[in-house]
Amino acid sequence: MRSAPDSQSGLLVKQFPVGPMQNFCYIIGDRTSGQALVVDPAWEPEKILKEVKKEGFTLSGMIASHSHYDHLNAAGAILEKVDVPVLMNEREFEISRMGGDIFVDLKSAAKPVADNDEIRLGSQTLRFIHTPGHTPGGQCVMAGGYLITGDTLFIDGCGRYDLPGGNEEDLKKSLKRIALLLGSLVVYPGHDYGPVPFRKLEEEVKENPFLRE
Repeated sequence: MRSAPDSQSGLLVKQFPVGPMQNFCYIIGDRTSGQALVVDPAWEPEKILKEVKKEGFTLSGMIASHSHYDHLNAAGAILEKVDVPVLMNEREFEISRMGGDIFVDLKSAAKPVADNDEIRLGSQTLRFIHTPGHTPGGQCVMAGGYLITGDTLFIDGCGRYDLPGGNEEDLKKSLKRIALLLGSLVVYPGHDYGPVPFRKLEEEVKENPFLRE
């Protein structure tokens, strides 16, 4: 597990593994308000809620980097215990309704956000960056000096584009956009597929062949 507290701002971003597919789940918390958001709630709802409580936060919402089953399959169980919104990019809604074995349909719990939207979490400001390619509504979340990239960007890799809704050209454009962000941002990916669980973006640009393109 990796916690990244910023003592000056009161921000905490916590990375922890869930499930059998090397997924990472994230808690973004604001110490001032005691509020937290969970990014990509999957596989282990009780563990996720326990992590939120252990850090001393109250869950105020969830965020979907995209709507694939392996990233959202615990959302329903969590929603049975807490009535909170799940923030999803507006372009992901249509494909998420496919449901089945690939996608999760959150129905009325899903609330739309758009590219460059910002929300407040206590004293924190979070920014959503639309990064299509893996899915039409894939998005990254920027919180302080941290960038949660879902399945758009992995450490030394990137997401697939050969699943329903995937698009190679869109993914290339999204990766290029990420590569131009502030180099000091710490990349937090959706899966533990790389040699390290996280890395600064400036290092990722040097090491990741998909960003060098």
